[in-house]
Amino acid sequence: MGIATDQTKHALSYVQIDRYKEVKCQSTENKQGNPLARGIVKLASTVYPSEATYNRLAIEYVKKGDYDLALVNFERVLTIQIQRYGDAQNIHIVSTYHKFGHVYEMKKDYDMAILYNKMSIEIRESLSTTNKQHLDLAESYKSIANVHYYYNEYKIALTFDGKALKIYLETVPKDDFNAAKLCHRIGIIYEELKEYETAFKNYEEAFKLYKIIYSFNYSQYSDVHHNSLMRDINRRLLRMLPIVKKADADLEQLDKYYRMFNEDQEKECIMFNEEVLSWQINDMSR
Repeated sequence: MGIATDQTKHALSYVQIDRYKEVKCQSTENKQGNPLARGIVKLASTVYPSEATYNRLAIEYVKKGDYDLALVNFERVLTIQIQRYGDAQNIHIVSTYHKFGHVYEMKKDYDMAILYNKMSIEIRESLSTTNKQHLDLAESYKSIANVHYYYNEYKIALTFDGKALKIYLETVPKDDFNAAKLCHRIGIIYEELKEYETAFKNYEEAFKLYKIIYSFNYSQYSDVHHNSLMRDINRRLLRMLPIVKKADADLEQLDKYYRMFNEDQEKECIMFNEEVLSWQINDMSR
């Protein structure tokens, strides 16, 4: 996809753009700047889109499910980054590799997703010196674990999920959502492998972390803990209790919580349905 022909005939040379910047910097008389000059820069940014522009376009295409166009724009981002930084060992370039991996995963092109995730992991492992970079590395570990999970390569997925979880537990506070969700997923994988004791331990850990994250004051925060992950972890724990032969007291305690949770959920659904009905009545009266 090239630049539209009706724009190229108006294209300015980079020399002209640089000349404008030089004049603009020298001018102190008019803080608002010359309207014509502002128009020149606006046109120039349209004709020569920036890295940020292509990145925004790519993300919008991902949201729309147009993954091929997203990849085209991420390619443009990568080209600009390589020209600018000239070194693949760069946090901006590796971020783009990670995005490629995500898009290919969404396309279900898992071989390409693994390729780009491996590239991002290799670079991020060499760059990880700050907490932020460690967390970026954890994201790459999770992404490649996703793909191996789709391939039913559970042991490999567990290896990468375990690395990501280690980073989260060492780097972020206990109320961080990522650690809880990873424990949850690791439990699911172990359950798939029929390693029920280990699955149950991970579900328990996820449940403890969710309890820190979500409020359990039903009267004040009934909407906060009504989360699909909380419902899922409770169902899984209840199902696992008889399998791992936990005490009846554990089952009773969890069952009591689960019933309270569902009662609150049901009340909230009724309130929401009544609110939707009132919207519909108001719409009909207009």
